[in-house]
Amino acid sequence: MIEKYKELIGKSKSFYEKWVGKVCEDNLNDFVKESVKLDRFRFDTSYEWYEPCTSKDTHEFIFENSNLDKGLLLFFICCWLDMQSRYKIVWSNYLRKAVDWIEDPERFERPRGNYPHTYPQIDKTLSVAKKNKYISNWFINTILKIVKENGKEKGNLYRFVGHAMTDLLEPGKSKENKIYWLSEGYPELIGEWKRVWMFIMFLRRDRNMIKNLLTKAVNKKKDGIKALDYWYDSKYFSEKESEIPVDVRVKDAWPKLWGFEEQNEKTVGYNIHKIANDYKIPPSTFDVIFFGVGE
Repeated sequence: MIEKYKELIGKSKSFYEKWVGKVCEDNLNDFVKESVKLDRFRFDTSYEWYEPCTSKDTHEFIFENSNLDKGLLLFFICCWLDMQSRYKIVWSNYLRKAVDWIEDPERFERPRGNYPHTYPQIDKTLSVAKKNKYISNWFINTILKIVKENGKEKGNLYRFVGHAMTDLLEPGKSKENKIYWLSEGYPELIGEWKRVWMFIMFLRRDRNMIKNLLTKAVNKKKDGIKALDYWYDSKYFSEKESEIPVDVRVKDAWPKLWGFEEQNEKTVGYNIHKIANDYKIPPSTFDVIFFGVGE
């Protein structure tokens, strides 16, 4: 399967090399169409989870874990650990440490120690998982709560992000106003909190390995299938509200596609958000373009 990973990397590299410095209003339609095609290939195959340095660990501890809910929890935890650290370390070394830590936090060292951007997030998520007995119960209850309160209303995926920020994470008081508007169904934190948008992108849009993991974890829980049906129904949770996780790679590479000067994360995020809205596609569609940059 390593060859399949290389195939995805190769397609992403070729796409970027083809379009760098050439995207403009005149050819934007073609650029978007090709982006959509590559994005569909990515999330239909899940080939990125066969990255040579991480696939042994992600498959053993997440996707093929005999305790499916533990595998799902480890996926949540690693998404929060993916902050200012190479993903190859997060999804291998830190993942292995998290396997023992979530079982006995008093005995085993917390992954990344007391790194201030990660430890409050993983501590709180672990606490919520234990309080609900399973992290999948939090997922099920959150989905059903949103649907009960809002039905098929636009903005439900943003509402889910707001719940995740409030329930699972410690984003700080400076983000309270933006999280409030997210919880009300409005797009906020665009270009910010890359980790939570990465988490949402995979949880909602990966139609192969993450979907299988999520399905197996909730399958035998009360109202689990009901919640999952809502989750994958775009009338309830539209993937078009999946914003692009803007990291350093995206921030640096996106302006170069257009021949622009350097831009900050928020500018890039809002620019991509606008184009995606115009074409009625998820902003995270464009994330695949940068998958091979720097590889």
